[in-house]
Amino acid sequence: MERTQRSPAAGMRQTTAWRLMSGGTCWMATLEFFAAQAIAQAAWKGSDYSLAGNAISDLGVTACGRITIAGQPGYYCSPLHTLMNASFAATGILMLLGLYLTLPVWPGRRLARWGIALFTLAGIGKIIVGLAPGNVNYGLHSLGSLGIILANIAMILLGSAISGNNDRWIKRLSVSLGVLGLIGEVFFFAHRALGDAGAAERVADYPVFAWMIVLGVCCARWSRHSGSPAARTAAPAGTSIP
Repeated sequence: MERTQRSPAAGMRQTTAWRLMSGGTCWMATLEFFAAQAIAQAAWKGSDYSLAGNAISDLGVTACGRITIAGQPGYYCSPLHTLMNASFAATGILMLLGLYLTLPVWPGRRLARWGIALFTLAGIGKIIVGLAPGNVNYGLHSLGSLGIILANIAMILLGSAISGNNDRWIKRLSVSLGVLGLIGEVFFFAHRALGDAGAAERVADYPVFAWMIVLGVCCARWSRHSGSPAARTAAPAGTSIP
C-alpha cells in the first residue's frame, strides 16, 4: 500500500492556518480584561468608583483607604485587586501570544517590523502594570503604562504597512484607532494633574482592544481562506485571493 505524502507547501499552509486561528483566538480572549474590570469595579468598597475619574489601574491598588500615590492623595479600596492585576498580566501575555502567532499576517516591511517591536513592548508593559501596582512600585507601574502609547503607534505602523487594495479597510481601521488612542493619551496627561483622567485613559487604552478583537476575527477567517494581507501582498499579479 502506497503512503500518500503531503507536500511541504501543504504542511506550511496547515501550520500557518493553525497559527492564525490560535493567534486570533488569543486576541479575542483579551475581552477578559473588560470582564475583570466589571467584576472588580462591582466589588469596590467605600466611595463610588468613577469611570470618568478613576484610572483603570486604581482597581489594582492593593491598599484600602485614603493614601497618596505619586504625590496625589486619593481613596482606593478594591478587594479584588488580585483579579485585576492578574487580568493586566494575562492581557499582556495574550497580546504577545496573539502577535507571535499572527506574524504571517503582516508584510515583511520596515513599518511592520517596527510595529511588531512596539506592540511587543506594549504587551510587556501590560504585564509590568499587573506585576507592579501603582501603590507598590509607582515608577515601574508608570513605565509599564507607557505601553498604551506604544500600542497605539504600533497599530498605525502595522496598518500603514498594508498595501493591498482589498485590505485598505484594515489600514483605515488601524490608523484611525491608533490616532484616537494617541489623542486620548494627550488628554490623559493633561488631566492627570487634576486627578480626573479616567475617561481619557480609557479613550487611550480601549482602541487597541477593539483592534485586536477585529483582527482576531479576521485571522480566524484568514486561517480558512488564506486571505491575509501578507498573502495578498505576496500573490503574483492577477491572482485573486478570497
